Amino acid sequence: MRISSLFLLALLASMALPASAQNLRSKLVAGGLQRASWVGGLPNTPGKLWALEQDGRVRVVSNGNLLATPVLDINPIVGSLGNEQGLLSLAFDPGFAANGLFYVSYTDNNGASVVARYALNAPGADTADPASAQIIFGPLAQPQSNLNGGCIAFGPDAMLYLGLGDGGSANDAGTGHAIGGNAQSAHTYLGKLLRIDPANPGTAPAGNPFPGSATPLTWASGLRNPWRFSFDEATGELYMADVGQNTREEINLQPPGLGGLNYGWRCMEGTDCTGLSGCVCNDPALTLPIHTYPHTGGLCAIIGGVVYRGSAIPALQGSYFFADYCSGKLWSLRQSGGSVTELIDRTAQLAPGGLLAIQNPVSFGTSADGTLYILDQTGGEIFRVEEVCSVPSVYCLSAPNSTGFGASITAIGSASLSQNNLSLLTVTCPANVTGLYIYGTAQAQVPLGNGFRCIGGSIVRMPVLQTDAFGDAVQTVLPGSIPGLAPGVTRYFQFWYRDPQGGGAGFNLSDGLCVPFCN
Repeated sequence: MRISSLFLLALLASMALPASAQNLRSKLVAGGLQRASWVGGLPNTPGKLWALEQDGRVRVVSNGNLLATPVLDINPIVGSLGNEQGLLSLAFDPGFAANGLFYVSYTDNNGASVVARYALNAPGADTADPASAQIIFGPLAQPQSNLNGGCIAFGPDAMLYLGLGDGGSANDAGTGHAIGGNAQSAHTYLGKLLRIDPANPGTAPAGNPFPGSATPLTWASGLRNPWRFSFDEATGELYMADVGQNTREEINLQPPGLGGLNYGWRCMEGTDCTGLSGCVCNDPALTLPIHTYPHTGGLCAIIGGVVYRGSAIPALQGSYFFADYCSGKLWSLRQSGGSVTELIDRTAQLAPGGLLAIQNPVSFGTSADGTLYILDQTGGEIFRVEEVCSVPSVYCLSAPNSTGFGASITAIGSASLSQNNLSLLTVTCPANVTGLYIYGTAQAQVPLGNGFRCIGGSIVRMPVLQTDAFGDAVQTVLPGSIPGLAPGVTRYFQFWYRDPQGGGAGFNLSDGLCVPFCN
């Protein structure tokens, strides 16, 4: 039997596919950042990211290009000599699209923590006015140069949340540290999560748990260094990763609107008892983390991430991504009621390959369309997390036809909707006969004609065509030609064809092809 060129093309394509394709990968978006510390997408602008450089610059990445002119350069007022000092975090005002306001968190030239609001020169502009600065919080003196925290984010209540470390040094002790530690002291904001009303930052917002205290902005306590936290936009839950000291890293979960929780530092490090004073280890009044990991294998500093709520990778919905700064390891987990239900090491999947590497992940971010990004501090690079489409698979083997073989269906190209290059190929049909592709929403195996119908559910016919002189039939699959196609949708394909010589029914069908579409 003569083998057609189309059949050879399909065979070579299938041989090039990995036996077990990874479902995620990372792709370089932009590089060239210096001492990168934060990345995030502009509201309502999917193609544009902002990134921070610790020395005091807010940079723009537009459609993969790092623009030369920064949005804002406040280097003269930012103190960044220490490894954990500098421009640390940014949050867009809930009304940013209309008012152009955003907030930055940094340490000043005295090492004190500051949160300030700035305004774009005009809504939608790529530059901001340094003279528009308004101090929202601080300066708050830091006893040492490390453990500044500094993360800021708006909650679903439109309040601005600020995470502050315990002030540095070891064991939350020594100069500038309260007896029993700053994290447990009711007289300092160090070691706390704050809740601030940007419109009235000097007054505790309604609902703050300690409005009449010396620290009325305190929302939660018992923190060592909450470098990164984020809100799940679907549930309002707060995920807060607290960097440990000697033994253990932790992820804390806060239900929506629940203030006043104590996360246990310094008498607890994750789920370990430290033997230090300030609180009672495993006291029922303390809130334990939902996940911890030990300082083994080079692990040493957790980088909190985000819960994926994008539409491009439906299977990841509800997955929280996080990393370890020292080892470069990357994970995702899911939780239900505070219990982790799924923990996956994503390090190998998300390794970019080639000469690229994610060495020291320092922050995660999302763009307006929910796309997930990873910021590598060492390389100054931003990586986008993408799905690798699963390989279409054959099921429900076909029955022999008048050629003596069964008609075999395969895919050429990718099931990626964005690549838009998928074609269906069926070989070893009778030559020059009429046929058509059909697709459905489910699998089946029902006798039909001289073979089997392998698709079920809602079945749709595609345009009529003819096999060529080799008995091959090709059909291009355009996303617009099949209603309802979207990332995460699976369709089942089969080829129906005339075969008067192959049996009494006069027609037969190929085997079935399962195609899981992705972005």
